[in-house]
Amino acid sequence: READECSAAVASAALPGSSQEVQISVQPELLRAVVCLGAAGCDGGGVSPAVRLELSFPPQYPHRPPQVVQVAPDVHLPYWQYDGRAIVLDRLAERRWSPAM
Repeated sequence: READECSAAVASAALPGSSQEVQISVQPELLRAVVCLGAAGCDGGGVSPAVRLELSFPPQYPHRPPQVVQVAPDVHLPYWQYDGRAIVLDRLAERRWSPAM
């Protein structure tokens, strides 16, 4: 029952010093979270967020790292490194990951 209540948990906040919104939607039953950065957020009435990221957690989590994928925009942003659509973060690399993080 508790998992059902949390399954659609959404947090929203404004970025400091701007009108940009950050929305985080957590779907624990799917081992997934969605982060939307931008004025429209995730549910902007048909307007796409500036950046939409999906975090997926493998069934072996916390022994294996989560994966971060950029869903929108369709172009790679200059401040991240990519492997396909996945964002490469040194801390989340298999060789550097530790469940103790």
